[in-house]
Amino acid sequence: MQTLGDNTTAVQNNVGASPSLIKSFLDFISNPETSIPLNSNFLMQFDIPAVVQNAGANNLGYEVFEPNSNDWLTLQEKRSSLIKQHNSNTKTLGAGMSFFGNGIVLPQESLGVERGSTILNGGILGGLYSSNRTQQQNIKTTFLETETSFIDLILRPWVIMTSHLGLIARGSSATVKTNLTIFIYSKYPKNKNQTIPTNDVPAVSVRKVYKFYGCAPVGISDAGYGKHDWGKNSGLPVAAVDWAYNYYTISLPEYSTGVL
Repeated sequence: MQTLGDNTTAVQNNVGASPSLIKSFLDFISNPETSIPLNSNFLMQFDIPAVVQNAGANNLGYEVFEPNSNDWLTLQEKRSSLIKQHNSNTKTLGAGMSFFGNGIVLPQESLGVERGSTILNGGILGGLYSSNRTQQQNIKTTFLETETSFIDLILRPWVIMTSHLGLIARGSSATVKTNLTIFIYSKYPKNKNQTIPTNDVPAVSVRKVYKFYGCAPVGISDAGYGKHDWGKNSGLPVAAVDWAYNYYTISLPEYSTGVL
């Protein structure tokens, strides 16, 4: 960007001067359509499968498969409270909207390309052709650790159940899979004439939606615990959670389902 010379703001009003590059850039990023978004403006939504919610009340619960199952049963009361929080409806959020999920690495797309192997003369290049699309890796997410641990009371047993029940040949009542939806929010209100709600939190709009189908958590790790770290571990305590999934889509809000 030019900061000195004929295109600076100091001379932009002179007759015959070229438009300011700085002003053009500022106009570009101040336009809601082309402004730079905040990558922290998102929410994660997913339903907890019935087999996970009802663990302990049927013969498919994780405590049935694991040794010392009575210890797992001590989680039931707190687990029920966490599930109720996760499934609750409010005026601004829908069922399954999770404040615990605080990070996600979205899938990458790539495919292999190769040059033709036919023997060629001189400087002739081989023809370019594509090979396979790269298979998708697991979704990488992070979840906040809180006093009542969604990580260890919901997600960790869910991973264990997934390992026992598997990902195929399960009916809807026994599946460990769910759909994971990521709502990416704009930093602007839904429209310019919108009034601010009474709680002083403006209702922002969704600018795009990622939806992952047939998801199940397949890996979990956290930072652990350590005595007397004297403030060295000052970051938010989070756990990394990997999800396997079948496929994904990207949509605009008017074509998506869920809470906007």
